[in-house]
Amino acid sequence: MDEPRRHPELLKPAVPIPLLMTVRDIRAHVVNVSERLIREWVSTGKFPRHDARDGAKLVFWRRETVLRWYDSYVQSHTAAGAEARKAG
Repeated sequence: MDEPRRHPELLKPAVPIPLLMTVRDIRAHVVNVSERLIREWVSTGKFPRHDARDGAKLVFWRRETVLRWYDSYVQSHTAAGAEARKAG
């Protein structure tokens, strides 16, 4: 259920991906999961902490932080899936 899907727009974005991304930007450009799940991943260490803050509630991640996380996430889950298929 918490397996993210990369949006096709990320591969060929019609709109450039912002350099600083909010949770909504991450959902729109990188993974199709709820804002709540992204915040849960941050609190449990599955997603990096924000890089910048504007006030008490608005937080931002650098684009390279998010894309680095995504590449790592996909690689680790792809490897785990391959191992599970071999064992099964």
